[in-house]
Amino acid sequence: MKKFFMGIFVMFMVFSCSFKKSVFILDNPTDTAVNVKIDGKEYSLGAGEYEKMNLKPGKHTLTDSQGKEYSFIVYADSKGGIINPTRSDYIYVSMAYAVEGAGNSFRPMGKDIIVDGLKYEGPFGTANDLIIDKNLKNWKYDIHTPFPDTIYTSDRNSKGNIFTKIFTQKEFLDFAESMGVQGTPADKDEVKKEPEKPSVQEYKVPPFKNPDVKKYAEEMVALDKSYATAVNAGEQKKIMSEYKKTWKKYVQASMDDNSDLELLGELSFNNLGRGVLVTE
Repeated sequence: MKKFFMGIFVMFMVFSCSFKKSVFILDNPTDTAVNVKIDGKEYSLGAGEYEKMNLKPGKHTLTDSQGKEYSFIVYADSKGGIINPTRSDYIYVSMAYAVEGAGNSFRPMGKDIIVDGLKYEGPFGTANDLIIDKNLKNWKYDIHTPFPDTIYTSDRNSKGNIFTKIFTQKEFLDFAESMGVQGTPADKDEVKKEPEKPSVQEYKVPPFKNPDVKKYAEEMVALDKSYATAVNAGEQKKIMSEYKKTWKKYVQASMDDNSDLELLGELSFNNLGRGVLVTE
């Protein structure tokens, strides 16, 4: 089976940077029209249609085409994402861009995926969340936006980078065909696997020996819980500010006493760092 070649040579040139605002894309990749509501406003999307929108930080509502209503929080530092009322499958593809001769230094990571019963080998990932959070996956190129042939940078020392794009399933299959890649029949057990979903960690503070490390860890867990219900942008920013301060104290305390170094990686959070959270 031919695998994806995830490398493109890049021309590096100096230019002034400009930044676009993050947006949410309300998408309907299916062959059937859908009607949804966001914050009470109706949106009618035909087959394959989409609409871009800006959503302010705070609490919002979404009513899908079946009449089921969801609540979700958009955070002040949200990078946007894809609103997926049809719960369709989306696919991430990572690609290495490098100057000539440096391609081997950049190797995209990912997993093989199954699409329509066929297995594709490469640096991929999948998701079918109601709202696919760009903060969690941090893709550079949205759906309906192709990978560029060339990337320009103002960093004269850069030799390359790895960028990710998110595809609808149809876009991915068209992309695979354009690359001359065909999938191979997948095993029955592989076909049954569900798309990846953000993991929800149990709130558990590791058994730190240093009382200061433990105290700061508990404070960060409490902040993480508070972040899940923070609907005001000012409150969200305040929690993130407190988290950053506490994180520095946590790291410093662990450096002062090496007894807990092996446990530091066991502390994880569910909400801090998200751009959007469906609360239902």
